[in-house]
Amino acid sequence: MKRFIKFIFFICAALMISGIQGFTEEMSNHELSEKIASLEEKIGNGNSLPVTVSGVIEFEAGYEKQDNTTTDFSTATVDLGIEGKVNDYITGSFVFTYNDEDGGVELDEAVIAIESESYPFYANLGHFVVPFGLYNTRFISDPVTLDLGETTQNTIMAGFANDLFDINAAFFNGEVNETGEKDDNISKYVVSATLNIPSSENFSASLGGSVISDITESDVLEEELTEEKEVKDFTMGYSIFLSLSLMDKIFFDAEYVAASDDIEIDGKKVEPNALNVELGLAVSEDIETAVRYESADDYEIETRYGVAASWGVLDNTSLSLEYLRSEFEDKDLDDSDTITAQLAIEF
Repeated sequence: MKRFIKFIFFICAALMISGIQGFTEEMSNHELSEKIASLEEKIGNGNSLPVTVSGVIEFEAGYEKQDNTTTDFSTATVDLGIEGKVNDYITGSFVFTYNDEDGGVELDEAVIAIESESYPFYANLGHFVVPFGLYNTRFISDPVTLDLGETTQNTIMAGFANDLFDINAAFFNGEVNETGEKDDNISKYVVSATLNIPSSENFSASLGGSVISDITESDVLEEELTEEKEVKDFTMGYSIFLSLSLMDKIFFDAEYVAASDDIEIDGKKVEPNALNVELGLAVSEDIETAVRYESADDYEIETRYGVAASWGVLDNTSLSLEYLRSEFEDKDLDDSDTITAQLAIEF
């Protein structure tokens, strides 16, 4: 893999040099060859930074029955990430993702992480999901809590973590303004705290919560606002969660995400909230099953429940299957049944 990465870097460097016309016209073939050889020596001299390339590909087959029956194949997700350790304290990473629903490639996250094993303090700077909500799941489909609360921003986050606590805060500008105001400043924040209960060989638990100063900055709610991205008032949001593990075989996760007050969207006042509860069982080292129950208010889905199973068929390769039944807040919509099968590989 290292030879392959060096080869790619070498090719990119060579292409960059050969692609700058004005530069190459002033250099002879001999000089250009010396320049490329010099770059290759710098990349391969053993002093290059350690770089890790990773990726995920998820291919899905889906069945849905509502008003009528639909079936489809999709390359649901393709992620490609690169991480490089700059020094003992700083790591840089970025991930590009392709999502079949959006039909395009975009920067999913880019993070400069500052931390040390010798100190409990850490900081992250860049474009990433702020620490509002946890969203644990053993299903293929994201929980409704994630749909409501996940918030991606250009942000700075700082925290303190040890074996017992993880406390952090993040600050960002955001896209949403109050009506008539053009507040183009870093004025929004997230505060998060997690308590890791001292675990034994057979039991572990964590619980925590987070607060966001304006829940309309969540990826989904922001899209539902008008093009002006304005609300009458900012609305705080909060999340609480509990996660339990028994003998590394039985798993329980519960999370609640909610707005603290009404939000006016398209002239309608809503106060969205969502609950996700999951119980998982590790049948063997390679097979897991899970059941899920979800509910929401002032949101598209009213209740959703189902079962899922996953099987690690080979190293870094898993096959998953889930069934979900959804009931909607809009009573004009029929209930839906969906079955999804997924083959996922990681490298």
